[in-house]
Amino acid sequence: MARDSFSQKRYEDSIKANEIVIQLCETYSLHELDESWVKLAAACVNAAFTHKILTNFDESERLAKKAVQLFERRFSKHKEKTAQAYELLAEVMLLKSEPDLNLEAAASVAAAASVAGRALEIKRSYLPAHHTALTTPLNLCGRAAEKAGDLDRALKCYTDAFENAFLMGDSNSGNDRPPPPACAALANCASVFQEQGQHERAVGIYRRVVGYLSGTTTTSSSTSSSTSSSDNDSDRDSNDSSLPLAQAHADLGVAAMLSGMKPLALQHLQHSLAAHCNALGMEHPATHNVLNLLAQANQMPESKTDPDQKEYEAEKGEEFVDTLVERCLKANLERRVRLKEERIGAVGGEIRYFDHIGHVGHGPRGDSVRYRAEKYFLPEEALDPKTRTD
Repeated sequence: MARDSFSQKRYEDSIKANEIVIQLCETYSLHELDESWVKLAAACVNAAFTHKILTNFDESERLAKKAVQLFERRFSKHKEKTAQAYELLAEVMLLKSEPDLNLEAAASVAAAASVAGRALEIKRSYLPAHHTALTTPLNLCGRAAEKAGDLDRALKCYTDAFENAFLMGDSNSGNDRPPPPACAALANCASVFQEQGQHERAVGIYRRVVGYLSGTTTTSSSTSSSTSSSDNDSDRDSNDSSLPLAQAHADLGVAAMLSGMKPLALQHLQHSLAAHCNALGMEHPATHNVLNLLAQANQMPESKTDPDQKEYEAEKGEEFVDTLVERCLKANLERRVRLKEERIGAVGGEIRYFDHIGHVGHGPRGDSVRYRAEKYFLPEEALDPKTRTD
């Protein structure tokens, strides 16, 4: 029932269903629950996630902490779920610290950094390097560093998150477009540039993100103005209910506002508003936020700054993305070549070894010697007795 309600966006009903599970499980002590504790932990995570969507951050944090405590008691057998619970808790803590960094918010950011670090530590204990699942805790660590004012560390975490997502994402199949998790990391990189006051560069990064998420691959030449092909392509996805794409349009709109690029801001905020309405409805706080931004953009005066100079700076942001993508494509190509060589060298189902004249053999040793004998003039006694001639 909780899952059906959530899928139908009946979030209040989903929360009520999870609360029933929590109440039933809590009527027993943990040692009597046996494996039922997993249901309790799952209900806490699901309810916390739903409360996060509804921006009930205090209740979301309380439930996420309860889930973390349950998983930590059985950590060795549930590392993945434990890490995911920590990630949710860190995200909620960071959301609670928005938008003002007062004393209480600063404490929340510090706690979030510790929680995100724990999630990253757990995942690195059982995942290989450059696994896409490391992207989330790296992004969370970066966000905590960004809010704490350590922008260099934040950018390093975000670029590491991008590379992890891209190296293990769709690019392994030869696709040169970063997958959605990598796009999220790029958007975070743009946030760092905005914190540094480089709003035009952020515009360039967000334009790449919108292009990737909407299924179009943009280049510097195709985004030479606010009415570039990437912007025209975005007309085709203005009714898309994808929240990542909706957020990317909003991010691009805000960066354009801060850069004084009014037409670009209006265009992408309108796309974002339509997508948020489709995904969350008009009454959701996120939709109201985009609506307010659109109203602010409409009241903007026309910028007197040279638009060519703004575009020049925006293209530097695109170049930043292109450099990262090129580096990852090169690493992926090397990885595919290495894997191909390993597959060619391997003999499925049999043991590889070198026979006594140095040639790679397979199967029973006698077969290897027989297969090589006629070509390489091995001594007659090395031949299979069935093929020997006296």
